[in-house]
Amino acid sequence: MPDTVFLTNAEFASKQLAHRGPNGSGVELGEGFCFAHRRLAIFDTSALGIQPMTGWGHTIVFNGAVYNWKELREELTKAGYQFRSQTDTEVILAAYDQWGTNCFERFNGMWAMAIATPEARKIVLSRDRFGIKPLYYALDNGLTFSSEPKVVASTSGRQPQINRQVAKEFIEYGWQDHRPETLYEGVMQFPPGHYAIVTTRGALNFRLAAYHDLQQASSLTPVPKNRKEAIDKLRCLLIDSVVLRTRSDVGRCVTLSGGIDSSSIAGMMTRFTQVKPSTYSALFPDYKFDESRYVTAVKQLHGLRGITYRPSYEEVLGAFAATQRAQGQPIASLAVVVHYELMRTIRDHGERVLLNGQGADEIGGGYDKFYLPLIKEELRRQPLVAFGTMLRYVTQQPVNLGKTVSRLSGLYRQSGPGRSSIAGSYFDLPDQDLFCRSRDLGVYETSVNLIKEVGLPVLLRHEDRNTMAFGLESRAPFLDHRVVEFMLALPANWKIRHAIRKHAIRSACREVLPDEVFYRYNKLGFATPATQWMEQDADRYLRSVDEGVKLGFFSDTTGGRCRAALHRRARNEYSMLFRCYSWMQFVTNEV
Repeated sequence: MPDTVFLTNAEFASKQLAHRGPNGSGVELGEGFCFAHRRLAIFDTSALGIQPMTGWGHTIVFNGAVYNWKELREELTKAGYQFRSQTDTEVILAAYDQWGTNCFERFNGMWAMAIATPEARKIVLSRDRFGIKPLYYALDNGLTFSSEPKVVASTSGRQPQINRQVAKEFIEYGWQDHRPETLYEGVMQFPPGHYAIVTTRGALNFRLAAYHDLQQASSLTPVPKNRKEAIDKLRCLLIDSVVLRTRSDVGRCVTLSGGIDSSSIAGMMTRFTQVKPSTYSALFPDYKFDESRYVTAVKQLHGLRGITYRPSYEEVLGAFAATQRAQGQPIASLAVVVHYELMRTIRDHGERVLLNGQGADEIGGGYDKFYLPLIKEELRRQPLVAFGTMLRYVTQQPVNLGKTVSRLSGLYRQSGPGRSSIAGSYFDLPDQDLFCRSRDLGVYETSVNLIKEVGLPVLLRHEDRNTMAFGLESRAPFLDHRVVEFMLALPANWKIRHAIRKHAIRSACREVLPDEVFYRYNKLGFATPATQWMEQDADRYLRSVDEGVKLGFFSDTTGGRCRAALHRRARNEYSMLFRCYSWMQFVTNEV
């Protein structure tokens, strides 16, 4: 019977996703749909919050958090709706019943959801504006959707097959999550900022529509003409974003590095909410980029209790396979493994919700790649200012001078003529359609490209899979849509001022930052000793490359290139070696 097949598939998918929801599960079969859900209980941890949830003629499965649910609930109560639970899920159901698909524009949060209306034989899918929460789907044999692509592939009735073009772009360039297609053939990413209406009366009809346009929203965002007023406005937006994201019926903490982003979140949580969060940091005291000094300064300023994870190479290597299983695809950096083990530490200390600084670099001009677009803009308008920016950058960031010169000379590139291929004959496919990144024409365009294409999407996927592997919910205050739209509307020279990155964010958060962090201008990201570890254990990585060459995954020249890179200590090429190793571990254990 079809109903039996639907239920069997739903229960199978639910078991595969058990790690994402350790606090309960449910399956519901209705007219035209079968929903399964794993619950991570954050709001109203009682049985009233179990999903699938039904109300007002609709049934929902929902992953994420709508932070402004209390305000929406008050508005809906005045409109006559009555609620049983203290959950955002029930408020979403009422909001959809009241406003239809226009409700998504009212939500401040992160979500992937499906709402079925059995009477109309209709399902509506929706994903948050920036894709913080994952949603994947396939349309063969009807509609199948899930939070993880491999589950879609295995549930939709066929053996998961690798999309070789997507895999090739990872091996060649390190790109992931940049296409609508996923690593699994036939499985698509549901686009952020969109909803889909799926009708199941007769033939399946799937119609996508956008409810949020980042460029349009930022162009319509008013910005004060005075820079100080703009900084004050940004401060208010960030404070409100942090306050909203501390709403929870379970404990909250913060992942703290020594940078501006997470330090600002920790400070604002302490100063402007009732939460005094514990902090969790991965530190490497025996290496040159150790951030212990900065983490200590933040904790001392705000009187915070901190837990430190100091991973060894052996621990990281031992967690490599588990991390790749959680991610569902090869990883491009050992930092992902360190982050995975940090999430384990957070879970083991009984935490459930964590806040992080994700997104600040993308919206605030936090990467080196913003300098060239900025200088181009300044050269067109104020050549002397452009010269000053270059001079200050060289003074503040001498370690990055070589990279900057290479970029300016056009020699630094990830693709193009003269670059020999890494991928082998396994990836020789007809009619290959190479993904083309949008050009970074200016600071604004660079932010948009990072948010939408190669950049933020993969970081959000790392965060989601690693946290959900341990039943944790991760929240990103810098990705409040009001903050993102306001930041993109600001003039470029307010975001990078006197060659100082994230100047607007830095200034807005000044009162919660210790001097050590505020006046810190170098950019490390989530730094690990990966290069030193790879040099100490080079044979391990080279053996994988040699095996991959034999199997046709890598070209005949790849082994020589990797050995030459290690011999020359050309660390900018180590990512190539690591991707080859990661791919071989993936195909050995997963495919």
